[in-house]
Amino acid sequence: MERLKAIEELLSDLDSLDIKLWVEGDDLKFNAPKGALTSKLRSQIKARKAELIDFLLRNKRENRLASPLVPIQVKGAKMPFFCVHPIGGNVFCYLNLSRQLGVEQPFYGLQASGFNQDEKPLVRIEEMASAYVKAIQVLQRRGAYHIGGWSFGGRVAFEIAQQFAALEHQVKRLIVIDTFPPNIPLESKPDQTMLVISFAQDLSRLHNTELPILAGELKQFKLEEKLNYLLQEAKTLQIVPPEMGIEQMQQLFAVFQANSQAMRSYVPKPYPGEIILFYADEQSERRRQQQIQGWSSLATGGIKLHKIAGNHFSMIRSEDLAKQLSSYLGL
Repeated sequence: MERLKAIEELLSDLDSLDIKLWVEGDDLKFNAPKGALTSKLRSQIKARKAELIDFLLRNKRENRLASPLVPIQVKGAKMPFFCVHPIGGNVFCYLNLSRQLGVEQPFYGLQASGFNQDEKPLVRIEEMASAYVKAIQVLQRRGAYHIGGWSFGGRVAFEIAQQFAALEHQVKRLIVIDTFPPNIPLESKPDQTMLVISFAQDLSRLHNTELPILAGELKQFKLEEKLNYLLQEAKTLQIVPPEMGIEQMQQLFAVFQANSQAMRSYVPKPYPGEIILFYADEQSERRRQQQIQGWSSLATGGIKLHKIAGNHFSMIRSEDLAKQLSSYLGL
């Protein structure tokens, strides 16, 4: 008597034949290449229909709860663009970019872990990339992938591309948007006060404003007091909602701190593909050259350079960025 396969094993066999199953309403639907769905497989699917529906629905619920994928624009005929969060961990900064890319461009943000009470932030870029690779593959099983990220997100996108390359999956586009290269040393590690100030700057500049906070004012406070002070100032400038409490501010800072740690500890290896680098026009010549030279030395498949008007924060809202980016995502 033939052994009854586990549902996971049966689905794996079907996937290897490019046979797709999904649940629509109360029914099980499938799509298969011509000749792939034999009478034996058809009988197995029919006999285990209830099990398959239960597994697929349960797996969908679990993925929705745990997945870092944030669907920003799900419609469109083009290949999806997966864009990694900056150092703050949220992906709302990509809303305008997604709108400018148009309704035919599916766009998914990859949001950091740590915003829910039962989650801890990840502190290594390799761990983040591994989690994001798995999340991407739930939506798009195989390459060619379009991967990108702005600021800190460019470093994580780079590691995602490395891990896909190790799996022998094609990354068609690796998009790095104004990211300081990981092979150039950063300045000395900031103390707690300077880290809180960096957090405040990041939070406010995403909203095109500045929080009036000085190191001397904060240094005397404990961490919770620092964050509470920052919270009140952010509410005054309407950067955060009026109902936000200190617990939420602590979560935001914990994610920022974890990403800062991950950024400093990451040691890159040369990437066996091409990097497309978009960099802000408004920066020092020294920093511009560091960006170009650093990423060029990591891209064994070459590099393409694009200058975007504006500074590090304004460029992510730029129509020019969307226009130049769409020329790569549409191919």
